[in-house]
Amino acid sequence: MTGVVKLIIFKKTIMQHIKRCILCFVAAVSGILMLLPGGVAAFVIKTGDSVVVPKGQTINETLVAVGQTVVVEGEVKGDVICAGQNIDISGTVEGDVICAGQNITLASRVGGSVRGAGQTIKMNGRVGRNVTVAGQTLNASSTVAGEMLFAGQQAIINGRIEKNVAGAADSIDIGGMIGGNADFRNKNLAFRDNGQIAGALTYTSENQIAEDANRRVLGSVKRIVPASDKPVADLKFEKIPAQRIADKIFDLLANLAVAAVLVFFFKKFTSKIAGILLEKPVRCLGWGFLFLAGVPAMALVLAITIIGIPVSILGMLVLLAALWLARVFAALAIGKKIAQDYWKNYQNSPMAQAVIGVAVLWVLFAIPVVGTMLMMVAAVWGLGSWRYVFSKGKPVSAGPIIQTHE
Repeated sequence: MTGVVKLIIFKKTIMQHIKRCILCFVAAVSGILMLLPGGVAAFVIKTGDSVVVPKGQTINETLVAVGQTVVVEGEVKGDVICAGQNIDISGTVEGDVICAGQNITLASRVGGSVRGAGQTIKMNGRVGRNVTVAGQTLNASSTVAGEMLFAGQQAIINGRIEKNVAGAADSIDIGGMIGGNADFRNKNLAFRDNGQIAGALTYTSENQIAEDANRRVLGSVKRIVPASDKPVADLKFEKIPAQRIADKIFDLLANLAVAAVLVFFFKKFTSKIAGILLEKPVRCLGWGFLFLAGVPAMALVLAITIIGIPVSILGMLVLLAALWLARVFAALAIGKKIAQDYWKNYQNSPMAQAVIGVAVLWVLFAIPVVGTMLMMVAAVWGLGSWRYVFSKGKPVSAGPIIQTHE
């Protein structure tokens, strides 16, 4: 049962990430801009309950679409970054498609890569580069010129993947052609119709594939039986590449989500926080260290008494939440400073500044050893800003209204 438990743990982890991104969908979106070639390029933002790019319309820049329903039937010369409950892209996209939503349908020609997270993901058409998706149900009937990486509960691959495929799901059905090698972690693996793997197959599963399935694999077939010598209580799930990549993607999206929501709905508040951090960096660091040392000490004292235990626990939970938000505050300040000094085209765009700040810190935090130290400093710095959050007076600098193009 150990292998099954590992798969369940993996699936729950992925689904938690997906739900987090869907709940914060307003955000997921705008943020990935810094990861695209050329940095934060010119882009068009469309928001509303229903966002539609009709047939015949051409958008020459990157399209950022946020709404309950997002429909793209026209042509987009740049990238498409979208978030919503229902997403339907049937037009031509010359760049990448990066989307988070409940239901995603992609039936178009995409010149770049596809990255998506949702409950149900359906893909048709052609993808010029790679595919990285995570969802409860994946139905891929596309022709993919590059590689595919997926994670979820059920995956159906009926299209043609020219290169390697790696992924994890309870159920994996191969009804199309995989041109390279395949590396799966699954409970059930089956070949349907004309399913075939041109390269080697490696799968980790408690269940062995059917004998006739071996003939569908032109290369070698290797089954890895999950270790079952440890009790379930002592099980430590070993992350496979699919989960590690998903963790990094969703960590970035979650930070971008919070930053974008704060900027979108609380412009004056975020402007005040960023201004305070830039104008009083030493004081904020000092207050941050004071909070970091003082709150646990007070919680320990309160925990001595039975009556104080609930307050102690609540205080620690509040501190953890404040520390997580503190990193976002630090990112907003960093983005504001970079925009003011080096990227003046975006010094009047809080949303762009949020994107820049989160992306820059995300890259810095990824540096071994040094990144961990920088993350701690950023968290303490941002934590100190809470000292001034509810202070009276005018904001340090008023934030401009976000400019959108309908």
